[in-house]
Amino acid sequence: YKNAAGMWARVEFIRFGPVSFLLRHERVNHWPERRNAVGRALTSLMANPDGDALAPKQFSRASVAVQGLPALERLLFTQEDKWQNPTDEAAIAWRCAVGQAIATNLATISREIVEGWKGAEGPLEQARAGKTMGLYYTDASDLGRRPLTDQLTGFQIMGDIKLAAPRGVALEEGQEPVVKSSKLEAWRSGLSKANLLANLYAMKGMTHAWGVTSTWSDAQRANVETAFQKADASFSALPTDMKAGLEDGTAQVSIEQALMDLRLLRTQVADVLPPSLDLTLGFNALDGD
Repeated sequence: YKNAAGMWARVEFIRFGPVSFLLRHERVNHWPERRNAVGRALTSLMANPDGDALAPKQFSRASVAVQGLPALERLLFTQEDKWQNPTDEAAIAWRCAVGQAIATNLATISREIVEGWKGAEGPLEQARAGKTMGLYYTDASDLGRRPLTDQLTGFQIMGDIKLAAPRGVALEEGQEPVVKSSKLEAWRSGLSKANLLANLYAMKGMTHAWGVTSTWSDAQRANVETAFQKADASFSALPTDMKAGLEDGTAQVSIEQALMDLRLLRTQVADVLPPSLDLTLGFNALDGD
């Protein structure tokens, strides 16, 4: 599970291409959830053992909240409720069957995404052939704009949703923020920090990939690299157990520093990449949310 979650964290900012089809992104990682959607969907599934519901085709049509990594994390790393710590053999067998169904579903979705990129009718080969695909992009400029927008949106998600939301906000001016540690991503499995670092490394790799064809100067490249180094240092300084750190008050300073360095990094990248690639940014996944 941890290996799979770490791999996903390196590509999750990409919402363009085959991952956008058939709700694949949401089915792999329905997070952040609203109104405990994952918990409710999983509780309902656990309370109604039905082998037919776990058949691959049937399961792929189930609620996105129960199909992916967050649901599997709850099965593996929580023990509070009766269904999470079953004692009779039938309940144990059903819990295992649900976990296997989720894992099989994730493997299928992953394979479909890869095949979608590699296939002759996929966006990569179609782009190489100089063709457009209305489903994914309309022209060469749009083909560049969409993944670049995804990347800069990824920075925003890391800051606003993965760091700032759990830190909380002050209810009144002058007060300390009200901590909401349960808003951390993957806190049950202890992967909140690891996922953020994986996100950051992916952003760095993507930025340097853009640099191969951009017109950015040596000075701009050096400034971006320095910004990544600062963010890497501040992310590495986050506590391994971020939930405990937020709750006992020891994580706030490191989170503030990480947020500051991340925002400076995003600004640096956003100032350099679009003009150096002659691209404009489109709407992102957070617009209007």
